Amino acid sequence: MVGRLLGVDHGDRRIGLALSDPIPMIASPLKTILVNSNQDAINAILDIVKEYDIVLVVIGLPIGMKGNETAQTKHVQKFADDLVENGIKVAALISKEHSDASTSKIDTFANSFSNCLLYGIE
Repeated sequence: MVGRLLGVDHGDRRIGLALSDPIPMIASPLKTILVNSNQDAINAILDIVKEYDIVLVVIGLPIGMKGNETAQTKHVQKFADDLVENGIKVAALISKEHSDASTSKIDTFANSFSNCLLYGIE
């Protein structure tokens, strides 16, 4: 896949965004969105997708320490669904490292991408 990716770290009050280079090999922090409402956050991401010609939005999917879904998991899944309903292609990354707190929540991009849920991609 060639084109810019937008990384999304979704929180209740803030959403952190990272932008990849066009190849995409390297991502850098872009900005933080303060969440006033779900629709405001979606509109801000829509604007960024258009401005930077994003081909895929990648959302980190929070999973409990034992690999279970949490309330935040469902909240982020709903947000991903809302992005898709607004015409954005979304992938949600799931970590293989569920139970080891000393390891990264998200594996390296190459490893994690094989363990993702794709939303809105045909």
